[in-house]
Amino acid sequence: MKRTTIVLVMALLGIVMLQAQNYEEQFNQAIDADDFDKMRDVLVQWDAYAPCADVYSNWFTYYSLLADKNGANGQPDYSVQLPLADKLRTAVEMYPNRLDLRSNEMNVMINLERYNLLPDAIRDLLQYDTKIAGEWLTYANDPGTPERMGTAEEIAQEYFAAMYDYGQRDVVRQINEVCLAERPNSVVFRTDRAVLMLADGDAEGSLAALQAIDNDSPGDEVVMSNLAYLYEKKGDADNARKYNQKLLGSDNETVRQQAQAALDRLK
Repeated sequence: MKRTTIVLVMALLGIVMLQAQNYEEQFNQAIDADDFDKMRDVLVQWDAYAPCADVYSNWFTYYSLLADKNGANGQPDYSVQLPLADKLRTAVEMYPNRLDLRSNEMNVMINLERYNLLPDAIRDLLQYDTKIAGEWLTYANDPGTPERMGTAEEIAQEYFAAMYDYGQRDVVRQINEVCLAERPNSVVFRTDRAVLMLADGDAEGSLAALQAIDNDSPGDEVVMSNLAYLYEKKGDADNARKYNQKLLGSDNETVRQQAQAALDRLK
């Protein structure tokens, strides 16, 4: 009886997978036809008869396309994504190891200007990343890789940078506090703290923080670039030259050019 049950379960799973593939094909055909009614109908049926994480990922696609369609002057109308926020919250709770769904949810938080929700979402991202040792899944339950989506730490950094660019300084500080609480030794998050100190006018504190990072984890080009800049601004030509000289060995041509330009100034 047990063996028969297992065979039946596997057969049912096979049917569900085939149904999901069929719905995905229909959804992609509807996208090609620019048929939003069909897209929505397919997703509703998919969710009802073959529910899976990929349905939610395609809801994100649908609402992103709808925002573009309803926008004006090249600006999407993100108000149409209000129903999507609840869908993605449910998705993350049901499929916590799907990195794409977490990223989609944070994108919608930004689109709907719910910036205050980002620190908690990033904390949850980093905590779960630790729990699963970075073994994320992405669309179609493929293993997530840094080459495709980036690590959890890189994704957290992207949202930190986005909020910084948006001028949301309170949210930026909250994100940095969350990140450092979860990853206190992270060069990236420690560097972010130093950048915030500089933005607050504490150049000496920022310099000391960056020097401590370089002492602990030497060789990071972002850290060295910031050190070279701050030492030059301080008038410490020797240290400015020291870090710019190191940056001449970078694989990045722009970094090398900037370092050479600084060395020319410091002659």
